[in-house]
Amino acid sequence: MPSQIKMILNHESQQKITWNMGSIFQGVIMEKIPFEYGQKLHLSELKPYSQFILNKNSEIIWTVNTLNDDADEYIMNILLSNEFSNFYLKHKNIELTIIKKEFQTISYDTLIDTYFFENQNRIIEFQFISPTAFKSNGEYIFYPTIKAIFQSLMNKFDFFCDCAKVYTPEMINEILQHTKVIYYNLKSTKFYLEGITIPAFIGSIKIKVTGPQQMVNLLYLLAYFGKFSGIGIKSAMGMGGVDIAERRENI
Repeated sequence: MPSQIKMILNHESQQKITWNMGSIFQGVIMEKIPFEYGQKLHLSELKPYSQFILNKNSEIIWTVNTLNDDADEYIMNILLSNEFSNFYLKHKNIELTIIKKEFQTISYDTLIDTYFFENQNRIIEFQFISPTAFKSNGEYIFYPTIKAIFQSLMNKFDFFCDCAKVYTPEMINEILQHTKVIYYNLKSTKFYLEGITIPAFIGSIKIKVTGPQQMVNLLYLLAYFGKFSGIGIKSAMGMGGVDIAERRENI
């Protein structure tokens, strides 16, 4: 089931913690899990977890999400345990202390019942809070399109949710016919990963769904799932962190 832990971190080092350390924080996870499970993750087409680092107003927040039962058992349970109260970034020589943990979880059945079977707002606001990018035909795409956003979400949802499948080529066409961008506030940025520079973006985008209410509900379900799965490429290494703005008015 989708689960999320946010860990507020403290450290005494003079080095600044940034989202570009995402792969190093991923290494912390790999060090903690059983070797056999790590091998399984290495072979997985899509990773059953996402994670990213934020340094917001000098508060360091490490968010880790898991998407299935195995990831809950081998990753989330370790992070939730009282024994996991500090850790060491050996590549940066930084010791970090966890001063607070915030946890939430929701089953796929509850996710569907809550967001698909109840009427949702026609305006969906995505807030991309760590560098996000897509890849197509071997090239990085560093701006969000409706097709790229929802195709990424549908692929991840179908891969990890056993109780429902949503992707079809026809569905993509339906989404493109019945949605439009009504606002964006985006900024290009870069994500540095093991000697590679990936062009990316951060910021927000508002999408209005003009189709039937059932489509509205489906797209809101996928958007909320994105808070756990991440959007786009390399979400296990620190990219694609997203939040969904809560809206009361229904325009």
